[in-house]
Amino acid sequence: MKKLCIIEPLLADYRLITFHELQNYFKVDVIFSPIDNMQEGFNTYIPSNSAYIKFIKVPTIKIFNEKNGQFQLGVAKYIYANKPDIVMISANIRYFSFWTTICLCKLLNIKVYAHGHGLYKRSHINFIYSLLYKILFIFVTSYICYTEDVKRSLVSIGIHEEKLSIAENSLTNLHTVKPEEKTGKENGLLFIGRLRKDCKINLLLTILEMMRIKENRNIHLHIIGDGSRYKYLDAYSKTHDWCHIYGKIYDHKTIHDISRKCFAGCYPGNAGLSLVHLMSLSLPPIIHDNVYEHGPEAGYIKHEYNGLLFDHKDSINSLYATIKYLVDTPNRIIRLQQAAYDSYKTLTEPSLAKRHLKIFNNNLSEI
Repeated sequence: MKKLCIIEPLLADYRLITFHELQNYFKVDVIFSPIDNMQEGFNTYIPSNSAYIKFIKVPTIKIFNEKNGQFQLGVAKYIYANKPDIVMISANIRYFSFWTTICLCKLLNIKVYAHGHGLYKRSHINFIYSLLYKILFIFVTSYICYTEDVKRSLVSIGIHEEKLSIAENSLTNLHTVKPEEKTGKENGLLFIGRLRKDCKINLLLTILEMMRIKENRNIHLHIIGDGSRYKYLDAYSKTHDWCHIYGKIYDHKTIHDISRKCFAGCYPGNAGLSLVHLMSLSLPPIIHDNVYEHGPEAGYIKHEYNGLLFDHKDSINSLYATIKYLVDTPNRIIRLQQAAYDSYKTLTEPSLAKRHLKIFNNNLSEI
């Protein structure tokens, strides 16, 4: 059986299902670094090893600062000693160890696949970034783009399409909520994600307070997540009985049960993969329209089809009007819920593991 080495800066829980599915086809080694900031809401545990999957923890040193020059110690030693058949690595060009890894793989004739969001979040691509990405493609077998928009961002600087693949970044929810399970009597909005500054949860609190006063709307907010804003929100919920905060929840069945109280999801700040989770629960996401602030997953949301966009330049008035517009049109809610769930199914069938598999070897018979 061939060996696949996956190199990640951190261990995100949503990727574990993909890693475990890949062990059906490879011996999988997952190399990652432990978190050093509990406020960001990442995993702190290490999953169990098995005959076909092993989790390897390595330290990351910061040579310059929090954003530039990180180096995952021991990765090069591992690759040289084990010579995996395939390496898939998170494409963070700020990591020195990213560059040493792809160079070593080239020297050892190991297939190496970088994956990431490319230049998606850059409205202006300067010469340095363009040059670094062009150099990157000298070493990698292929770049796995999170979305079609990511692919377009790389094509725009002259990268040939044959060096680019797409495996839509997604998560698998083992406890989905189908549209027909919604009753039409739900009165909640669901926020799910890391509780950090740019999630802008305070904006949503402000809007819902205004709606309760001006419109006499009994809309509840359900918050799932952890991070630097948790203590404030926990205190807030104790004096506002319509605000419910649950902390970080790993159990999908518990999240499923909470979501049954909600008619839509809302991520007022800079959203990412949480949008896929919301759609898996038949909750159309409400997000702002500044695409360069979001992760590439925001491209999955189409206004008035499977979600709603509000104007980030006039966020208070626009988000207020958007939520009011939605609750005033229950037939629209039903249509959006169906489309949101359909979008989730499209993103996850076939699974992310099988999409990677196809990229690695074109078809299962070649493995």
